[in-house]
Amino acid sequence: MTRWIAVALGALALGAPAAAQQADAPLDLDCLIEPRSVANLSPAADGIIAEILVDRGDIVRRGQPVARLDDSLEALQVDLARARAASDVVLRQQVSRRELRQTEFDRVAALEERNVSSTALRQTAEIELRLAEMGVEEAQLARDLAEIELAQMEAMRDRRTLRSPFAGVVTEVTAARGEFATKQTAIVTVAEIDPLYVNVFVPAEAYARVAPGDTRIVRQERPVSFAQEAVVTVVDSVFDAASATFAVRLELPNPDGAIPAGTKCRVAF
Repeated sequence: MTRWIAVALGALALGAPAAAQQADAPLDLDCLIEPRSVANLSPAADGIIAEILVDRGDIVRRGQPVARLDDSLEALQVDLARARAASDVVLRQQVSRRELRQTEFDRVAALEERNVSSTALRQTAEIELRLAEMGVEEAQLARDLAEIELAQMEAMRDRRTLRSPFAGVVTEVTAARGEFATKQTAIVTVAEIDPLYVNVFVPAEAYARVAPGDTRIVRQERPVSFAQEAVVTVVDSVFDAASATFAVRLELPNPDGAIPAGTKCRVAF
């Protein structure tokens, strides 16, 4: 009996290193390559679509116009505001009035010093001068407000143009020129593909093997053959109890857009 116990303990001792080695073996896992973000672009206000400036598959820059609503009314408002902001007629009129009141005040003040004019006349001239100075300030304020109104009208006109929020690729155009679009109408869809996100579910026993900032090699055979380094950016701390896994996200550089999104890949942990 003692002999069988010794044999069993020996077998366990021999099997322990093998089991530990197996637990530390790399895990070659399935992963999914996805766009970093996807934006469904809708107008900021309702209106008729005047132009669709891109097509499906087009590469767009950040801030590039992709569609434009009819902005003829906004253009007229901009012209009106620009005319008001550019005009200085009222300001020049008030400046001339102030100069005239200043001359009258100086003349009355000089006469008062020589006892030729009364103090009441000087006070009246001083009041007229102060009113003229206030008129200049009011005219300057009106011009400043006109410039602000111009900027506001230009911003309202600019809202009629849809721009890409990031550099990416147009994945869908769901409206056409001449259609009436509302704030809920998605006209163009743009996907950001540099960098790409690589999402993978890792078994719970490998939790200690990965941390944000780590690098892993992401591999793919089809549709594009590559093996490229990606950086771990997110490691979920909440596990999925049903599958005993946790999610990991990596960022995969894709500056030339050669790697397509929505494809499967492999990554080792």
